[in-house]
Amino acid sequence: MTERCKQTVTAPGMGFGQRRQCRREAVKDGYCSLHHPDVVKARRAKVAANWAARQALRMAPFTAVEQLKKENTLLMQAVEIIAHPNTARTIEEAKRVARDALAVLATYRSKTGDS
Repeated sequence: MTERCKQTVTAPGMGFGQRRQCRREAVKDGYCSLHHPDVVKARRAKVAANWAARQALRMAPFTAVEQLKKENTLLMQAVEIIAHPNTARTIEEAKRVARDALAVLATYRSKTGDS
């Protein structure tokens, strides 16, 4: 008789909490091809990567809104400095805000194709 997998599994139809030894044939280190720790680890990593990708897709609209809010804040700061030059604390701050605003506009134009 061949050696069986040493993993314990829930027996189908035996009720809650009933466990038995896996009936598959052991192929490596006493485990079958389904229950070997390396295979289980790889399978769980694949599931985690799939979940992370789906989560990123779900969160994409919220991430885009947050990015737009940051861009809007930068642009409003630039407009405030341009409209009221006395509000700038320093010339360096005004230059930094203007540079950031121009970078935001360049990014927007590259995304939309405006020139």
